[in-house]
Amino acid sequence: MASRPEVIFEDSWTRIINGDVLEVLGSSLVPVSGIQMAMTSVPYLRQRKYIDTAWGQEATVKEWLDRMYEMCTAIQKVIKPNGAFWFNAGDKWGGTVPKKELTPDRVNRQGNLMMLPERVVMRLTDEQRFTLINKVIWWKRNRAVQSFPKKFIDMWEPLYFLVKNADNYKFNRAEVGVETRGEMAVMSLIEPDEDQEFKEQMTLH
Repeated sequence: MASRPEVIFEDSWTRIINGDVLEVLGSSLVPVSGIQMAMTSVPYLRQRKYIDTAWGQEATVKEWLDRMYEMCTAIQKVIKPNGAFWFNAGDKWGGTVPKKELTPDRVNRQGNLMMLPERVVMRLTDEQRFTLINKVIWWKRNRAVQSFPKKFIDMWEPLYFLVKNADNYKFNRAEVGVETRGEMAVMSLIEPDEDQEFKEQMTLH
């Protein structure tokens, strides 16, 4: 990773900036209140190791939540008044990471689904000017089968649609939706011919 934010590609439509997300968002390369829509898929807590960064390697659940909140606060500052923010994060069951890597606590206890994405989003709606508009389900067809004997297979992740101003934000449902039973849904994650495959995969293991 570059030691400071650096533009590595730019044309009339695109600008790609390499650098730490907090430094990039705080730099002159990203204008305050200048972004229409932001979307992020954050490093999941203790899911994998990323090169040259401590993101996702926090020692406690609170440290991870605080870092996510700090990042989302920085994103909030660069979004336009009528802009939107999509937040994606995966959840985790307590007790699945060695104690020496992730400290056990009331949230990270054996078998407890920690509701990490929800904890971030609730803090954003409680403490920031974000309003939660939708929770969209992202069905992950290539999700690895998990070997939990007494849990349902987890084949989806949430996408949280947040805005700065609930009374004035850009949203064109006709452009992103598909018709279902005469109404426009935000998106369709299961095509009719995939329905049987989906039912077969959603079984108890």
